[in-house]
Amino acid sequence: MKNSSLWHFAAAIYGHDEVSKACLFLQDECGVDVNVLLFALWMAAERKIQLDAATVQKIDAAVRQWREQVVMPLRAVRRRMKTGPAPAPNEKTEELRGKLKEVEIESERIELSVLEGLDLGPLPQAADKPVTQNTLCVVSAYGGKTADKLVAQAIASIAAVVKAAV
Repeated sequence: MKNSSLWHFAAAIYGHDEVSKACLFLQDECGVDVNVLLFALWMAAERKIQLDAATVQKIDAAVRQWREQVVMPLRAVRRRMKTGPAPAPNEKTEELRGKLKEVEIESERIELSVLEGLDLGPLPQAADKPVTQNTLCVVSAYGGKTADKLVAQAIASIAAVVKAAV
């Protein structure tokens, strides 16, 4: 994946079942923006950039309104339709959920495009790929308790896949 675009990298990494499960866990339990996490992983794996808390806050600020006003509402409607309200779930509403998922993914792709185009100024390069450090930094920035056993397992799962893939 050397020198891949953020979208290509994100799709390849998120395509691993253990990564998608871990990312969704961190999203649901810690409030992590998965796209920001994937961006941090890309910065580590592709550019050897180690992020700090202030940089993660700057990254988050660049996409926060889009996430809160577009991505999250689309996700909430899609998830809600899985069990209701009536007439959901049925064949027609599942078809609509599928279309909503496509729109949600496209909104996330737009967010990734914004992230890839960010000018963060000069950032320090690490001697090695700081995958785990960047993941910890992002989880911490969203208020996740990185000492929590399940959070630590999710971080380790993600880091193992990314390190093996690059």
